[in-house]
Amino acid sequence: MPTTVTVKKDGSGDATTIQAGLNLASTGDTVEIQDSGTYYEGEIKAVSPVKSNITLKAAAGQTPIIDGFIDGSPNRTVAIEFYTGWVIEGLTIRNFTGTGKNAAGLVGNGNNRTVTIDNCTIHSCTGDAIARAKDPSTIKNCTIYNITDGGMGIDVGTQRNITIKNCLLYDISGTGI
Repeated sequence: MPTTVTVKKDGSGDATTIQAGLNLASTGDTVEIQDSGTYYEGEIKAVSPVKSNITLKAAAGQTPIIDGFIDGSPNRTVAIEFYTGWVIEGLTIRNFTGTGKNAAGLVGNGNNRTVTIDNCTIHSCTGDAIARAKDPSTIKNCTIYNITDGGMGIDVGTQRNITIKNCLLYDISGTGI
C-alpha cells in the first residue's frame, strides 16, 4: 500500500534530505517536502533499485528550493533525475549547470521517461530545463526562465506527444520548446 515519506530539514520528518526521502520510498509512494527551506543536495535521483510511479512534491503551503550552488558558484549538473511515472509538484530549481540533454533541471533517468511536472519553477541554469520526457508526459503550470548557454526550456525531442499547458517560458537562450 502506498505511503507518504516526509522530508524536513530539522529532523522531525522521516528524512532530512530529499535524496534520503527517495531512498526510503517504494514504488507508488509519495515523498513530501514539508518545509520551505533551500536544499543543496546536488543530483537527486532514482537509485537502485529504481522506483517508478513516485510522487515528489512540496507540502501544501510550502515552497522548497533545490539549489545547485557549491562554494558560491553553480557547479552541480542535474537537479532531479526522474524515472518512469514520476509526478513532480511545487518545487523551485535553480543554479544548475548541465549541457543539453544532460539537463540542468529535470531529466529522465538514462532514457526518455513518462513524467508529470506541475507548478514548478526552473531558473538560472544552463542546459535544458526539462529533458527526456516521453509520451504521454504532461508539463503544466510551470515557469522556466534565465536558461543560458544555449539550453532549451523544454526539450520534447522528435515525434513526441507531450502535453504542455499553462507554462511561462522566457529568457531562454536556446529554443523554448
